[in-house]
Amino acid sequence: MKNFRQFKNHPIRINFSEKFFVFIYLFYIVRLHFRAGLQHQTLDTNNLIMIVFGAISAVLIFKIIESITRWSRLLHTFSKILIICIYMLIGDYHLRTRYNLDFAIFIDNWSLIFYKESFFVVLDTFTNKDIIITLGVSCILIILEVLKKSISKTDVTKNMLSQFTISSLLYCFIIIFLPYSYEEISSLNKSIISYYFSDDAFQVSRTFKDKKYPYIKDEDTNLASLKDKPHIFIILVESFNANVVLTKNESRQEYTPFYNSLIKRGLYLNNFWGQSVQTAKGQLSTLCSILPTIRKKVYVDYPDIKMKCLPKILKKYNYETLFFDGFKLKFDNTGNFAKKHGFEHVHDMTSDFITPQEIKKFSWGWGIRDDLFYIKLFKYIDKLHKKNTKNPKHFFTLLATASNHKNFQDVPKNQRYLYPNQNNKKQYYANSIRVSDEYLKTFFDEFNKRDYLKNSIIIITGDHSFPIGEHYSYNAENGFYAENFKIPFLFIWNNNSKFKGVMNTAKSQLDIAPTILEILGISEKNHFLGNSFFDKKNRYIPLIQPYDGTYLGAVFYPFKYMFHKKTRREYLFNLDSDPKEQNNIINTIKGKKLYIDFHNEVAKIFYNNTLIIEDRIWDN
Repeated sequence: MKNFRQFKNHPIRINFSEKFFVFIYLFYIVRLHFRAGLQHQTLDTNNLIMIVFGAISAVLIFKIIESITRWSRLLHTFSKILIICIYMLIGDYHLRTRYNLDFAIFIDNWSLIFYKESFFVVLDTFTNKDIIITLGVSCILIILEVLKKSISKTDVTKNMLSQFTISSLLYCFIIIFLPYSYEEISSLNKSIISYYFSDDAFQVSRTFKDKKYPYIKDEDTNLASLKDKPHIFIILVESFNANVVLTKNESRQEYTPFYNSLIKRGLYLNNFWGQSVQTAKGQLSTLCSILPTIRKKVYVDYPDIKMKCLPKILKKYNYETLFFDGFKLKFDNTGNFAKKHGFEHVHDMTSDFITPQEIKKFSWGWGIRDDLFYIKLFKYIDKLHKKNTKNPKHFFTLLATASNHKNFQDVPKNQRYLYPNQNNKKQYYANSIRVSDEYLKTFFDEFNKRDYLKNSIIIITGDHSFPIGEHYSYNAENGFYAENFKIPFLFIWNNNSKFKGVMNTAKSQLDIAPTILEILGISEKNHFLGNSFFDKKNRYIPLIQPYDGTYLGAVFYPFKYMFHKKTRREYLFNLDSDPKEQNNIINTIKGKKLYIDFHNEVAKIFYNNTLIIEDRIWDN
């Protein structure tokens, strides 16, 4: 009590450095307000309260720093200037990426920062102006400190313990119990709390929870086994947004002319969804028909998990399994995971395949050009074919391309077919996907040269999508709209009329493995969550956006539901009548069966996390 009375007798005053920090906080609110699609400010009571609490939290941060560092003027000054600079960079990050810095991005991708490609993606987030202004502000603050001691000067009580205790308690209360504020550092701290605590608003059914391995089902369907089994190629085109297919730019040029020309040769799904927003997550859903985790990555954090994925099943049926990556297999532990779960031949484009001269000539962005990548693959398959002449095998091959990976602006000038003088993010992406489409011709040129591959299924889809400004966003880690998840899907099987035309039924990556097994007539015990394309029933498609405060939801076409874990807001859109997702109709279904069913689907996403963590996907 004595300490509290002492604190009471010396009221907290806002000193210069704290006023400056609040000014920076308000400055970024104004900047975000004038950037379309970001934090549009209104004068309603709730919004004003959020702004005020953000300012309070900014002052409290400085009071806490002041209490800890008061014993050293140098440390005290350095800490405050550093916090201001960090805040400015986080604010610039928000402006450039269009989402708050989220702890999940740090922790889930920490190991990737040691790759130069990842480092340059992060660095490229900031403009030269951002860096110059931040350095300029820090220099001004240093000069003010040298001349007037403006930063280290304080007017608070000498009882630092009282100030630290009360400031810390108030700050903890704000970030734990109050909604997200506009203050960037507190928003980041709150995302740490959100990361480690699940949401108990969604409960999975008791029947489902009581099973030790709830996904396992015995496939006893009487399928007619296909005698002449085809080779299978799955091409996962990096960052493939469905909105660029069969569309043109303002100059009436197609973004993907070759892919568009292939559609008449096969079965095109124009309502196809990826489960999440990263390569490792998309590959998991495609190969294993399992949902990725909300947090972390199965490839990296649960590499020893027991699963029975598609390549492991196909090996039993005379398939030779190949995994070819246009980037590096060490990235996200991809190579080890592929080997463990059924791939016999696992390769990236390293010195085993690429000469130094080829690397210099054909590399840019995140890896080797897709055209050379395809050529190297077919040469490798030729060797396997010759080796297996006496005992011919079918090939199951997954190709993970790299050309269409951000930073998209790295496309060489002589291959910028749509925008030779590219000057914005949409044009960067357009040139990148266009040249990737051009490279796809090489795959078919090489494929058509080889008669032994004549009977083949070719699937061309995406590992995940990538927004290109549909809702102002140009980052896969930002947003929850359809463009974050919808990818193209094309199934080509020459001379098979059953696989021609356009399918409108909503399907997803989870459905690829079950479809392949049904086509081949393979009935195997499995843990697949998806359903065959032949099943025309409308089903729920789960969606996971692990970043931007975590959005979880599902599509039950035409409805798309999303829950924002960060703010606990809910969204529901009718994609038929409102394809741009502008009219949130969640209040019209609350309490109704559709609302309850969507909650059950999100509960299953949470429970899927538990099953993966506890290694309860497969029993042997």
